[in-house]
Amino acid sequence: MTFPTLRGIADTNGRATGFMYWGKRGDWSWVLTQHRDSDSVERSNWYVITDDLMTRFPGDVAIESASSSMVGWVEHLLVRPGSLAEAAAMLWRGRLDDYPIADEQHWAMLEYDEEWCVRCDSGIRSDHPLKRCHKFRSENDAEEIRWNWRHRRDQ
Repeated sequence: MTFPTLRGIADTNGRATGFMYWGKRGDWSWVLTQHRDSDSVERSNWYVITDDLMTRFPGDVAIESASSSMVGWVEHLLVRPGSLAEAAAMLWRGRLDDYPIADEQHWAMLEYDEEWCVRCDSGIRSDHPLKRCHKFRSENDAEEIRWNWRHRRDQ
């Protein structure tokens, strides 16, 4: 298995693909991508794998960012071809082929931190106003909200 290169994607068999790359790493392998609309699994995998590879192989790994009219921003994780970083990226790819989540605990924490409060329509847990409802999604939320609405007291 091989990874595509940025130059290879920009020009496949002499035909234009609509993707152009003018950076210094056109021959580097494109291993992983995340974009504005990536789901929590993609974002968790990005964090875990990027952190691992950049920590172990800082000179052979790079992140390049780009803008796109289709997905807003996009980030690509690149590795130097033939390096130990590329071999490690291949191992990560094999692991993700077997099970699509790089680190179950990291993904669960990301999901927990990003849970939206349906009661007060507040953002992620870290932004949630602590003096308000303190309630997050549960199986009983909808029924409890309906019960409270039916049994409210006008003041």
